[in-house]
Amino acid sequence: MLRFDLDYKKERRIKYVRTNNRIRAPRIKLVTTGGEVIGEFSLREALNRAKEEGLDLVEVVPNAAPPICKIMDWGKHKYDLSKKTKPQKSQELKAIRLSPKIGEHDLLVKVKRAIKFLEKGNKVKAQLFFKGREITHKEVGMSILNEFKANLGENAKVEQEAKFVGREVSMIFSPVKKA
Repeated sequence: MLRFDLDYKKERRIKYVRTNNRIRAPRIKLVTTGGEVIGEFSLREALNRAKEEGLDLVEVVPNAAPPICKIMDWGKHKYDLSKKTKPQKSQELKAIRLSPKIGEHDLLVKVKRAIKFLEKGNKVKAQLFFKGREITHKEVGMSILNEFKANLGENAKVEQEAKFVGREVSMIFSPVKKA
């Protein structure tokens, strides 16, 4: 039986894993599904034990004398290995830029875009930039961010409340897990 493992460069390396009738050794050391070593058996006896349990006999350590074989569900084991090698989907931080002079319709368009990002599983950072003397009216910027938050509604939860950094105020939203 062939097993493909992917390393960090995503090159394929083939490892030969003998299962059931492909095992060549006349005597083997047998390990149960729980990891308990039963003892040394003939290949025929070990195959019979595996068939009684409805599982496969897999050669785990072929270079040992006698080889060590384990009774396990080979298909499930291969599936678990393939799940481990798949890359995890990482969350991206998507930025939505706002200004204190944004119109109501423009704000709703930005909210729709943010909802699309959140539905895809990404985080959203709403950034409001102040230009020139706009910085003197921070309450206008806060009201716009609060309206943005209210329009998102149940689609997002606030991960970071409004935070002022220089001429910018920002909030970070994360997607809500749906049952």
